[in-house]
Amino acid sequence: MASWATGSPNAITGRRVPLRFRLHTAMAGVPGLGGDLTRWTLDELAETARYVAAYKAVRRTVQHGHLHRLTEPGGPGPHAVQYVGGDGAVLFEWRPAPDSRPAPPVRLRGLLFGARYRVTDDALPVTAPPALFSGSARMSHGLPPTLPPGPFSSRMVTLRRE
Repeated sequence: MASWATGSPNAITGRRVPLRFRLHTAMAGVPGLGGDLTRWTLDELAETARYVAAYKAVRRTVQHGHLHRLTEPGGPGPHAVQYVGGDGAVLFEWRPAPDSRPAPPVRLRGLLFGARYRVTDDALPVTAPPALFSGSARMSHGLPPTLPPGPFSSRMVTLRRE
């Protein structure tokens, strides 16, 4: 799947969507950048550069890994997909619309039951150290719900096998 992160407000709908959400959505496939980048602010360009670097680190897993749809597309609540391949996994989670319900833990799939994974969640502060979890714990109990509140919130979680 190819997906583009374009400018905001959207040229067709006029809807304003945070850059982070647009980039996370595009990164769940083969991302592209669109719109008039000369109109993006320096902060937006710097944020985009950070996400491009993050995507390059997980690109092989996303493009060649096994896709697991963790929630029903178009269903209520947050949406989540996970890619598993090589020595790790990548989770993308989005809340596209207002929803007052708290996000539930996300139960992962396809991990090695007895392996330990170093988990980094970009919804947490940069100073938060990566956590170490077993594959069995993340598949049976899920990941803690750290999806920020509000519409158009998103996160990317990477898991690297130790």
